[in-house]
Amino acid sequence: MNPQAPERRRRGRASPTRPTRARLRAPGVRAVLSGAGAMLVGVLAAVLMAGGSTAFLTATTPVGTSGTLMAGTSNLLIGEGANAPAQSVTIPAGVYQGMLPGDFIGHQLILHNTGDVEVEISMSLSSVSAWETRVATGACPATVLPGAALGPTPVVLVSDVAAEATVTVCLQLLLPLTTPASTENTSASFTVVFDSRQTGE
Repeated sequence: MNPQAPERRRRGRASPTRPTRARLRAPGVRAVLSGAGAMLVGVLAAVLMAGGSTAFLTATTPVGTSGTLMAGTSNLLIGEGANAPAQSVTIPAGVYQGMLPGDFIGHQLILHNTGDVEVEISMSLSSVSAWETRVATGACPATVLPGAALGPTPVVLVSDVAAEATVTVCLQLLLPLTTPASTENTSASFTVVFDSRQTGE
């Protein structure tokens, strides 16, 4: 795998602490609270999934006595780094390791509408945890993405992606400054799901 280098940013202040590292045992997010009160976090894996649905039937009427029904297709793939676009992408463990409270990291992705109809793309998160996940169109900024963190309820990311078109998006993970100490030694895996639905012909 040869992913693009993520944008790592830090906001707020944390007490100096000696870094510790947890073994990678299973996909998820692991936080370790140090004696100095700063939290060292390693996200072990993030899984992105793209889904598509069969487009609605569209009708054409050629000259003559018969009609022809044609079904379009909707298919969504995710491009990450130099890898070929796929329906499921796993971000390497090292991308999110070494975060402190207030840190956020952006990861650039490209969504590919490989179908032959215009689609609307929505997104949702498999489960909510202490780590906030945000997704927005465009390049990853040097600040926290605006708006609410992603949750299990699907929300529209972009409403009109033409057939064979692509959309550049930023996936950003934030460990809030208000993260409670109870997060110590906990883990949480997360899956971001992108789904497409036909909106045009």
